[in-house]
Amino acid sequence: MRRKAGLERIAGLLDALRAFGELREGRPGNFQLGSKPFLHFHYHPDGTITGDVRLSGGGFTAFDVSDEDGQQEFLAVVESRLGE
Repeated sequence: MRRKAGLERIAGLLDALRAFGELREGRPGNFQLGSKPFLHFHYHPDGTITGDVRLSGGGFTAFDVSDEDGQQEFLAVVESRLGE
């Protein structure tokens, strides 16, 4: 899957992430929290899209954001992490 097509598929998710004032989007789909990378996306040839978010342990954890349910779960995780 091409990056542009992947970004279009998750446009609503990206809009929701852009609404978090703490996040800065360096390039489309790549967000920083402060000076550190915080979340980004991978677009797989089979059509799956995963979102990687840095959790409190310091490493990234991947979530399947290919569908609406996965995107809502991802948003809840991000919101919870920002609230720490």
